[in-house]
Amino acid sequence: MWALHHMRRVLRPTGGLALCVFTGPSPYFMALRDGVARYVSAESAITFAAAFWPGAAEELTGLLKRSAFHDVLVHQLRLTLRLPALDEFVLRHLSALPMAESVARVGSEVRAAPIGHVKEATRAYADGDGLAVPQKINVATGQV
Repeated sequence: MWALHHMRRVLRPTGGLALCVFTGPSPYFMALRDGVARYVSAESAITFAAAFWPGAAEELTGLLKRSAFHDVLVHQLRLTLRLPALDEFVLRHLSALPMAESVARVGSEVRAAPIGHVKEATRAYADGDGLAVPQKINVATGQV
């Protein structure tokens, strides 16, 4: 809620907010979280899992309204998340996350292990060289 208050604070008086929140991990994200827990650290996996909002659309609506947004709308969407070849993507993805330093500290052999883990766990979602996995998101909008 702290972040929503600050978002509202910096908007113009006639401004609006639009945000997209993952509502739960896709098979890719679950596999990556498990691979990170196994090969990097449990703490890093917990940090990674914090990016997902397990709450319902009604709860997100309430947070926006309590942060003084009005005309709040939240829509849940189901989409297919298409990812490129995992051999290249997984480590680039991890390097862009808060756990990047933890991943960098493990040896290069260990850094490769989550890739194999993700590939095996998501085999059913293979789409050419990459993946096509289901993902649910909440798209929320509100006015100042």
